[in-house]
Amino acid sequence: MKLCSLLPCIFLLVGSCAKKNKEPTPYQKDVERICNAVKHAGAEGLPAHDRALMVAQYLGTNLESDEGRQLSIKISKSIGEKRSAILSKASQKVGIAKCDLIETLK
Repeated sequence: MKLCSLLPCIFLLVGSCAKKNKEPTPYQKDVERICNAVKHAGAEGLPAHDRALMVAQYLGTNLESDEGRQLSIKISKSIGEKRSAILSKASQKVGIAKCDLIETLK
């Protein structure tokens, strides 16, 4: 087999490795912050009202990107299952396997 025929495979392998080591974008970080907001805000185990307040305060001061802030607003303005569906779609889009807040929003 000639080296020339192997070059496309080598480039694909190198490219896929580079993608795995890539620094997350501000939006990806924001989706992770939203997904784990209860934990990050230190609101685990609190009554629902207090937990919601702490999460809102945490997100208000920790989201970096306009996209992340818009996602947070979209979720907060939605009702019921739609909220969890919006967050589920966003977390899947950025490659987050586990998003704790989805279950909380259901």
